[in-house]
Amino acid sequence: MVPRIVSQLHPVACEAARISGGVALVWLLAFAVLVVSGPPVLAQEVVPGPAAGDVRLAGGSSALEGRVELFHSGQWGTVCDDSWDNRDAAVVCRQLGHHGGQAFSGAHFGRGSGHIFLDDMNCSGTEARLVDCPRHHPWQGYGHTNCNHGEDAGVKCSTSNGPPAFTTQAAQTVAQHTTTVATLEAPDPDSDPVTFAITGGADRALFALTGAQLAFLTAPDYGAPADANRDNIYEVTVEATDGREGHKDTLALKVSVATAVAPGPARGDLRLVGGSSALEGRVELFHNGKWGTVCDDRWDNRDAAVVCRQLGYQGGQHFGGAHFGRGSGHIFLDDVNCSGTESRLIDCPLHPPWNDPFFPFGRNNCNHGEDAGVKCSTSNGPPAFTTHAAQSVVENTTAAVTLEAPDPDSDPVTFAITGGADRALFALDGAQLAFLAAPDYEAPADADGDNIYEVTVQVAEQGVVADTGWRCPATASPARPASASGSRTTRATTASAGG
Repeated sequence: MVPRIVSQLHPVACEAARISGGVALVWLLAFAVLVVSGPPVLAQEVVPGPAAGDVRLAGGSSALEGRVELFHSGQWGTVCDDSWDNRDAAVVCRQLGHHGGQAFSGAHFGRGSGHIFLDDMNCSGTEARLVDCPRHHPWQGYGHTNCNHGEDAGVKCSTSNGPPAFTTQAAQTVAQHTTTVATLEAPDPDSDPVTFAITGGADRALFALTGAQLAFLTAPDYGAPADANRDNIYEVTVEATDGREGHKDTLALKVSVATAVAPGPARGDLRLVGGSSALEGRVELFHNGKWGTVCDDRWDNRDAAVVCRQLGYQGGQHFGGAHFGRGSGHIFLDDVNCSGTESRLIDCPLHPPWNDPFFPFGRNNCNHGEDAGVKCSTSNGPPAFTTHAAQSVVENTTAAVTLEAPDPDSDPVTFAITGGADRALFALDGAQLAFLAAPDYEAPADADGDNIYEVTVQVAEQGVVADTGWRCPATASPARPASASGSRTTRATTASAGG
């Protein structure tokens, strides 16, 4: 109910009206507003919206993980995984009030949409906000990338800060008359800077530390060992700390001196570093007397298969984004373009522009956050069909199915029609199985007249000796699914438009 405005005015108001009708009117209106407004109402608290540079995680199973999204120019966008590593992830987690920082790439938490605001991040790991980090190409502005949402970066954070942990092997072997022992590695879960110190060991006086480089003060001689136990095994204990209270890890090293000097690596030789076994790791190549890494640009299973073959293994699963740790020194290869059949990695061609003969060996546009890796196996297996035996297609169409039979060693595979009651009605173009003529539901042309078309296909490795006795039958049917036979013959049924 609106209160009634009192018609009788205060004498002062009357006097004001006598002096100036306009002034009195203003006074009266102000008085009326005060009367009708009633008691004051408390305003609801407004939650401020995101500000430029804010980050959020999307697509994860909890608030601690997900695809990294950045707010800029009034909208949310994603970050490209080029050069994305744990130092970048640590900054994101810190900005969100969490700890840790494990990097994920390849749209691990799903593909985002809209703009991709950042690319080639180069955080030191100590920045407060992601937008404070430099980039490998400082000329790049917001939104200037060469990425797609299949490369969206992600992170996994933690709620507690943990100490660094040694990944360096406790047992080390060095050649005679050399001083270098090992490069100590102890990643910190929050990407805090880590320092090392010698803290003990029977032979600690024989060692020195420069940063993370552990070395003998003098080159040991196998013929006259100087270690405390005279067994040619030198013992030293080292400690890693991130400077936080109680955040320490220790490693008791036992360093043996080799009795014979093994022949050194030759140009083009490979090794795997940083894996949990000899079958996996960061790919390193020997060139000009030095070990260097390979960039993950366009790195795929065919390149990995060549690496595994050169090392005497089978298989070949590729990894990018320094999955097995960042290397150091030169990056010798970029944009490798193996067919998968080469004997050695350096026999593989390169994608443009690095295939230009005027470019020197080792030219690239990468950093060690893009070091390539592989995982090999010890046995060679045949390809195996993953295509379903029962297929259904719409009537009056010729397309039946795209055949899929992954090879565990990433060898190229070929397909062939080898049997089936209705084989004459089918054709193969690569992996595309199709009808020669579109089937008619009303007048089925299959052998049994039941509108189920049967064909058997075979897959074999190409360029590699395959088991010729190995077959995987498959049948293709055009629309109503029917039960497949005990063999993997695919049955294809067709359905009429009316159901």
